[in-house]
Amino acid sequence: MTEANLSKNLVLALKKRMPGSVVFKHNDRITAGIPDISVTWRGRTVWIEVKAGRYPLSGIQNYVFQRMGQFTLVVRYRERRGGRETLLNDNLKLRFKNYEHSAVASHVANMIEEAFE
Repeated sequence: MTEANLSKNLVLALKKRMPGSVVFKHNDRITAGIPDISVTWRGRTVWIEVKAGRYPLSGIQNYVFQRMGQFTLVVRYRERRGGRETLLNDNLKLRFKNYEHSAVASHVANMIEEAFE
């Protein structure tokens, strides 16, 4: 599975989970540091960087994410001996078996909903 395919499937899951949201898949081949996906829903925008495998964020990506604040998310899809998994912000407590696009979409929706509490 390529990063492009994973991003495409995540975009579909985000649109399904958050009807009425505006979801953009950005192409950052020319400008480094732009997150792969943005989703705006209920007046809030979450920026998402998608990684396939163990590749770390680049220096510019780390810098941009630190400056952007709390509404950022790194989604890492990787294969391990036991199968595939999805990791959010490299937090082992936010780990799902397989490539769980719908679980990521629910997490993003919760991030936005909690911002209004």
